Order: sequence, then C-alpha cells, then structure tokens
Amino acid sequence: MKFGPFGTVLRWKNRAPLPSLRLFSQLHSRSSFGIAFDIDGVILRGRVPVGGSPQALRRLYRDSGALKFPFLFLTNGGGIPESRRASELSELLGVNILPSQVVQGHSPFKNLLKRFENELIIALGKGEPALVMSEYGFKKVLSLDEYASYFKNIDPVSQYKNWTTEKIFNSKANTKDLVPRYDVLSDRVKAAFVVSDPVDWGRDIQVLCDVLRSGGLPGQENGPQPPLYFAADDLEYQAAFPSERLGMGAFRIALESIFNRIHHNALEYTSFGKPNPFVFKNAEAILRQLQPSCHDGYFMDNGNTDSNSFETLYMIGDNPLVDIRGAQKAGHPWFSILTRTGVFKGKENHAEFPADLVVDTVEEAVDYILKKDESAVLQFFPSSTSLSAKVHPLVIFNICDCYVRRPDQAERVIGTLLGSISPDGTVDIRNSYAVPHNESSDQVALDIDYHHNMLLSHQKVNPKEVIVGWYSTGLGVTGGSALIHEFYSREVQNPIHLTVDTTFRNGEATIKAFVSVSLSLGERQLAAQFQEIPLDLRMVEAERVGFDILKTTMVEKLPSDLEGMEASMERLLALIDDVYKYVDSVVEGQGVPDNDIGRFIADTVASIPKISPPAFDRLVNDSLQDHLLLLYLSSITRTQLSLAEKLNTATENAPKGFTGFLGRKGYEDPPPSWIIIET
Repeated sequence: MKFGPFGTVLRWKNRAPLPSLRLFSQLHSRSSFGIAFDIDGVILRGRVPVGGSPQALRRLYRDSGALKFPFLFLTNGGGIPESRRASELSELLGVNILPSQVVQGHSPFKNLLKRFENELIIALGKGEPALVMSEYGFKKVLSLDEYASYFKNIDPVSQYKNWTTEKIFNSKANTKDLVPRYDVLSDRVKAAFVVSDPVDWGRDIQVLCDVLRSGGLPGQENGPQPPLYFAADDLEYQAAFPSERLGMGAFRIALESIFNRIHHNALEYTSFGKPNPFVFKNAEAILRQLQPSCHDGYFMDNGNTDSNSFETLYMIGDNPLVDIRGAQKAGHPWFSILTRTGVFKGKENHAEFPADLVVDTVEEAVDYILKKDESAVLQFFPSSTSLSAKVHPLVIFNICDCYVRRPDQAERVIGTLLGSISPDGTVDIRNSYAVPHNESSDQVALDIDYHHNMLLSHQKVNPKEVIVGWYSTGLGVTGGSALIHEFYSREVQNPIHLTVDTTFRNGEATIKAFVSVSLSLGERQLAAQFQEIPLDLRMVEAERVGFDILKTTMVEKLPSDLEGMEASMERLLALIDDVYKYVDSVVEGQGVPDNDIGRFIADTVASIPKISPPAFDRLVNDSLQDHLLLLYLSSITRTQLSLAEKLNTATENAPKGFTGFLGRKGYEDPPPSWIIIET
C-alpha cells in the first residue's frame, strides 16, 4: 500500500477486522438461507395451486410487497421464456415473481450461445421452443414443426394429423407455399435442442433420427451426428391428471432405443436440468444475487467476499429421483424437503433417495424453514431522529469535477460535506471539498490535516456551515466506507453518507444518501447498517440545464496535452472535409453559392503560410520532441519532490527506534502526530 505525502494521517490498521463488522458477517451468514421450489407437484398441479402454495409464498414477502427472503423456482419444465413464466406464476399465485426467480430446464442453453449463435439449429417441444432459443440470442433457429414442413413426406402419417397442421401454421390452407426462412434444403443442422416435452413423439423421433444420422441434412447419407441437448431427463412428473405423466426422460429413452437400432453408432447426447449438481450450483449463484434485494439497506462485511454465502439452501420438491437426488449430489449447504403433493405420496421417507425432511405440503415446508431460522433473524434499530437530506447542485458539480481531476491510481474520490441541520431533521448539504485518501482491502489513510485546514478555510467564509457528513463516488458502499464513516462519526453526530455515481449510466445520475443504524441480534448489538434516507436534489431551471449537459457529456479523465491536440486535429480535419464538400457542391452546381462564405474561405487559405510538406513535418516533429522532453523533465522533478517530502515526513515523525514502515518496531512507540486507531 502506497501513501501520498500526507502530513498528518489518520490510519486504521485493519489486520484484524473491526470486531463488530466481523461478528456481523459471521452471524449474518449463519442465519441466512435461500429456498428453491419445484413447480409441478409442489406449487401447481396443472394451473391449480396446491399445498397452500400462495399462502406459503406470501410469507416470504414484506407487507410492502418487497422480497423478504431469497427464493426461486427450479423446474425441469419449460417451453416458454422465463419472463412469461414469471408473469403466469405471478397471476396464479398472487405474488410478484421476477424473471430472475425462474430457472427452467432449458435456461442453461443460453450458455451455448457462443458456440451456435449463427448456426442453423432446431428446437422442439411444447410451447414455443424456437421463441425461447431466439430470446437467448440464437440467430438461426427453427422449431422442429416448421423444419419438418419443408421436407415433403418426411412424416409418412402427417395426413392424419390435421390438428397439428392447423395449430402450427395458424390455419394456413396451403403449407406447400411456405418459403423457408433459411436454406434448410442445403444447410446442415448444427445442433438439436429438446427444449420441453415433445408433443408428437412419432414425428419428432422420425425427424430427429433423420437429422442425427445424416449429419444434419435429412435424406442424405450417414454423417457425423450433430450435438443433441435435452433440457431435462425426468422419467415422470406430476401434472393435473391423478397419476404421473411421462416426461422428457421417457422421450429420450424412446429416441435412444430406436436410434441405436437403426444406426451403427450409439446416440450421443447431453442432458441438463435436475438432478445435475451444476444446476444447483447455478441456483445458489442466482439466490446470492437475489439476497441483497431482500434488505432495506446495505450490509457492511468489511470486504469479505463470502459474506453473501448461505448456511442453508432448501430444495423443496416432490420427485425423489430428481429433486432430492439432485440436492444430495450438490451437497452442503443444500437441505432437501420432500412433499406428498406430487410424484411422491408415501407415508415414510423414500428408500433409495431419502430426504432430510418429509412434509405433506409446501406450506408446512415453509413453516418449518421460518421457525428454524426465526431465532437468528437480525433486527435493525434506526436512529431516533427521522432524517432526510436535500443537496444543492453545486455539490454534485464539485464532486464530479474532483472525480475527473483525481490521481491516476485512485478508483474513487471521497470528501467532506458541509451544510446545516434544521430542527425537523432535514440535512441541507450546500458545500463540499475533497479529502486526499488512500485505501486498500486492509487499511484506509486520510489526510486529516488537509481536512481540518479546509474546514477552517470554509468556515472563515461562511461560519454557519458545519460538517454534516461525507461523500464518495461510486454506486454503493464498501467495507472501506464503513471505516471512513466511523471517522466522520467522531466529527459529527449521525453523519450523512452521500454516494454519487459519476459514470451516469444510461444518462441518469444515481445519487443516494445513507445513515448508519444499529444491527442487533436479540438484545446484543452487533454492527451497523447503511440505510438509505430520502434525498431531494433541488435546482432552478439554469442549474437543471447544466446538470443535464453534465450527464450527457462525460469524460473519465481530463485529456493530456497530446490527447487534446489529437482531438483538435481530428476536429480540424472534419471541418476541412466539410469545406471541401461545400466547395465541390458549389463548383458542380449542386449548392447555392454565398459570397460571404467564399471570401471567408479565401481569407483563411491566404493566411496559411506557404511551407512544403517535408518542412512542415520536420517542424512538427521538432516541436513534439521538445514537448516530450519537457514532460519527461517535469515528471522526474515531480517524483524527486514527492520522495523528498515523504522522507522528510518520515524523518520528522519517526519515534525512537523506528525502523521504517515495514519494520516491527515502528508500531511500538507511535509518533504524537499520528492518530492510530486499533479496532
């Protein structure tokens, strides 16, 4: 960790993390859980909710409708896009389901996009398999229904399936007139995807056998088999009918048996869906992404990347061979719960794949989960004063300017907020200044001498302005933010933390204000939480115009001299090109001549000195070499001054026996000008 030439530095030695933050991270992980629900036989039978599923799911939401506990639906079913499935589930269950909470059997197909994005592929199954694959990004995808229609007599009994023709082709009278979207009669199919349960097994097996044994073009000689992918491998599943129905796994067995009889090589295929362990690994990653949205504020874990890990993940399913077996394969932290509303209806646990818990309904399963984790629920106690904040646009302009002018190695800028606090708790933020700092994963250094000097200077101009908090650039708060906030808590009671997203993503400015509230487990206080408070950005019309321009005109850093010259030359060339176009259009009689413009162009050309191209190149190169030499000398001078200032500071502040920043004795007798806080 390198520090700038700070005179007096506030420094946290963070080799041992803050006890409160570390304890919070451990307990939060210990009390966290996520849930994965199967759909058919657990949540629904057909389109009818079962097992008290609507009531069970509502317990996972807050009164406001926001998600309280992370959960998702992990099903081997599919045939429609995840967004539409989420909409259907929301309507049937009476809760708001997000598309990201729906993981279907074919969801992993999107990982094959890079391989087959521009290749001809076919998709089959109920619903809209081609639409599903198209929404994943595949460019040349046809449903097997459409693909088969382009090959005359490929299905020898198609004349007996008028219902299929009407359904697929929207009651078009003459399917012979259909024009293929791709050259299917010559292009080979590069892969086949079984997206959902096939509808016409006989036709689908016939066409797949033709495609797979011919190398991708039905009617041709045998060729290398294209890849074949199944979204799932369920032998049976529970639908609306009282007994189980044959699933995609049964179709795979039928296809494999027939293909192996008529082809000299065995069928090669890849099956996704449960019980594959990677499906559960993917579900865990999605639940981890959903976890922050289940809280009102932002949790501080001191940079611990494992803070969002779960102690327990519950798989609630009805099929021991798929749901329970998959959870067992996935291992820790998965906990399997078997319901009796679907495939499984036994009184005792399943013999071959016993679940960790057997219940009658999903409502009982959710009740068990919530009671088990009830004792470890974290509670937040907000501060007694209800705060809100309003910020003047000058503060935002100043923060953006400091960000653009920040040192090259700095990832963000922090600074002090000045203003006043009204009796009703409203914080009026009217001014700010940046504070030099350095931070890494294990320590934070602030130049508090600079901070105090700037505060005194500001108060000489406006004595009524006091410290009301601090700001940082970026989207959110981090472990380093918690350390900095603790310092400002000693400067002012209950400081405001303002975050400004200086990247202006999508042309919008994300500006948020936070305060710190206590986090407790029972009666014991553990740590603090950043909780967002209302923020009002008030502007007059002129300020709003400037702010809108600021959002649309973004620079990551101020350009260097060479970059500025390059941009100027590009602009000059563009202007010269415009002049050429205007002159050519007038000469050719296409444009209207203008005497004023002509005289201006003539004066401009006459002012250019007559110099040959080689002489001009030599002049520019000489000037460039001189400029680079000045930059090099100034860089060396700046480096020497910086080193001298660091050495001078270290010499003046070094205590007796101090051996340097890397020495062990340096921490035995700290200098009086350093403030060292052991946390």
